[in-house]
Amino acid sequence: MTITGLPPQVAQRLSELAQTLPPEQLVEVARELRRRMRAEQARATAATYDLAGPGALAVALGQQQRPHLALLDQFHIRAAAGEAVRAIVALPPRVGKTERLLKVGTAWRLNRDPHCRVMQISGGKSLVEQSSRWVRDELERPDGGYRYHPRRDVRAVSDWKLQGYEGGIFIGSMGSRIIGRGANLLEVDDLLGKPEEAESKVMRDRAWRFLQSAFGRLEPNAAVLIVNSRWHDDDPVGRLLKEQPGVWEYLSIPSIAEAHGMDPDAPDRCVCGDPWLGGHADPVGRAPGEPLWPERYDLPALEERRLLMGRWFWAQHQQRPRRREGGLWREEWISERRGEPLDIAGCLARLTSRTVAVDPSASDDDSGDEAGIVCGGRDRASGDAMITHDLSGTMTPEGWARTALVAAVELEATVVYEQNLTPAFMRRAFATAWEGLKAEADRNRRDGVGYRVGPVIGLDDVDLPHLMPQTQPVRAKVGKELRAGPVAQRYEQRKVVHAGTFPLLEDQQMTWKPTDSDSPDRLDAVVHLITWLGDVSPSTATVETPAGGAVPIGAGGLGSFR
Repeated sequence: MTITGLPPQVAQRLSELAQTLPPEQLVEVARELRRRMRAEQARATAATYDLAGPGALAVALGQQQRPHLALLDQFHIRAAAGEAVRAIVALPPRVGKTERLLKVGTAWRLNRDPHCRVMQISGGKSLVEQSSRWVRDELERPDGGYRYHPRRDVRAVSDWKLQGYEGGIFIGSMGSRIIGRGANLLEVDDLLGKPEEAESKVMRDRAWRFLQSAFGRLEPNAAVLIVNSRWHDDDPVGRLLKEQPGVWEYLSIPSIAEAHGMDPDAPDRCVCGDPWLGGHADPVGRAPGEPLWPERYDLPALEERRLLMGRWFWAQHQQRPRRREGGLWREEWISERRGEPLDIAGCLARLTSRTVAVDPSASDDDSGDEAGIVCGGRDRASGDAMITHDLSGTMTPEGWARTALVAAVELEATVVYEQNLTPAFMRRAFATAWEGLKAEADRNRRDGVGYRVGPVIGLDDVDLPHLMPQTQPVRAKVGKELRAGPVAQRYEQRKVVHAGTFPLLEDQQMTWKPTDSDSPDRLDAVVHLITWLGDVSPSTATVETPAGGAVPIGAGGLGSFR
């Protein structure tokens, strides 16, 4: 057998193996050897000092090079040349931005400049720990062909240097101390990583202060690379663009390309909403409507995400966070009174009139309308209504009834539900759920766990009492607008506190308009809860008692606060 494309000594060894191996197995051995040789050659090429950029290293490591990733490479190349780059990168999730900027790009930079002190910060420590560990492990590979290697006597992921040099990586997250550290390259990754954080002004302010403190660690001519998916127009990226216009390069690449051109009604702006600045186009040259990475996420996949994510799709995938606007609620009414989340012990100690409000769903499976389940009570000190938990979701009648009953046991609360279904249906749903809970507790007792069931709020199993929690049906005697209006008014008066952030609930509050033909289930549950606590005008809302009489709320009627 003649074997070509391999070093003579390897070819000689394969010739010897040909005496004992079948031809097809020998071909596979030769292919594997060629693959390893090509990989070694690529790594050696990638490790040379005059590389074009991190993209070549990425390709050598088996990663793809895409047009949007090539744009990210340029930031590292310019920073390595000594330019004080100030760049913000806003890209959709799962398209390689963190991998290229914080991992491959950082390894490339340290192999080129062993004196570079890199500071990586993020909202969560685990994110930057993963990046730092990847870079350290990659530079330690003996077959990687890198010029410089990490010190072996320092194994900490959070703070390490190259052998014989000052360059290396130091990581920090919100709440950690970064004083006393200097940075030639500051890399920032997702200070706000989820909607609950972005919706909280407290968290946005905290992220902003942390970012400002990191800016104080920059060395002369240091570069700053910020990578973030947009969650809110007031996130750290939004504040930088607003407060420091002209300082930052803003590379915003949406999942689906937008139309561009001068807005005839605002000549200083593009029709996409960005500043016109003499011209505006898609950063990677796409036509309107084209996906960013069709092999990974084609248009049908992106459309599915748009339907599932709602307004968050525009924030994360299109980099255009949208403020929620509705006919009754305003975002500041919630954000200005938002409090810290309460655990069960906190609820029991702080709240009176604890209530689990349910807007039920009649769907016989878990694929229909949502059931709204919202918990709360009244603050003992201030008298304000407080929302503590949103347990809503798509559930069967037995599912939402079980959730409400267990939550009531955990919080020692009353279950209040809108009687929009027949009384017999509601009684059967709660009775069936309670029988199921007793059977679950019996099984657990036989298994040695005790007379307990799984929790819906806390972490510990719940001791099931002998009697089912109290359930109270209510039926509003006025339309949804008249019912929701007084509740929204209490929000406007800053008499309602959200203990934590509830994105889906708050999204419904911000976007629902009285003209809508239907009202969402979570919003309805909040209206039931605040009404039950007696926080609405007696002239506009009544509930139906179990006996069928109409009783005003808030004037000494059922559930009023004294």
